[in-house]
Amino acid sequence: MVKRMMMTIAATAVALLTLAPSSAQAAGWQLQYSNAASGKCLDVQGSSGANGANIQEYTCKSLGTSGAANQQFELVASGGAYQLVAAHSGKCVDLRDWSASDGGAAQQWSCTGAANQQWNLVYHSTNTNGSTNYLIQSAYSGKCLTRATSGNPVYQLTCNSGSTQQVWRQKLRDVGGTA
Repeated sequence: MVKRMMMTIAATAVALLTLAPSSAQAAGWQLQYSNAASGKCLDVQGSSGANGANIQEYTCKSLGTSGAANQQFELVASGGAYQLVAAHSGKCVDLRDWSASDGGAAQQWSCTGAANQQWNLVYHSTNTNGSTNYLIQSAYSGKCLTRATSGNPVYQLTCNSGSTQQVWRQKLRDVGGTA
């Protein structure tokens, strides 16, 4: 059991390094994250390109179709973690007002590489179809993104791997970059 778990962790680490060792290589891959409890996806509200737009959960759109770019994110290595960059706007998932508290909301903001825009993908489990589940943990606060009802921003709470409200399924899409 321990050996299998170690192999799974090693395979996940290799996959993450392969996905985003540099912004140039990450440009060819986009990711969609759906919540394990609701099945809804991380989404930039209203496909907004503005700073301060809510990151919410919303009914998942089919990858590759028109209008789905506000649910697609690129992983870009940043400060030992990753930035989640919205494909439609080129802006980062950010903790509003540098919140380190439970309930701090996620928003979209111009990418600066600041700590409140850095995220760790903490392996949770693998699905029978081979997709992977993660907790999305703030490198700044140590708290995890948690689902909220549609129209409200997702927010951070103390990480709890037993809560499906914090588990995000990763779906990968090759969009023809350099990777």
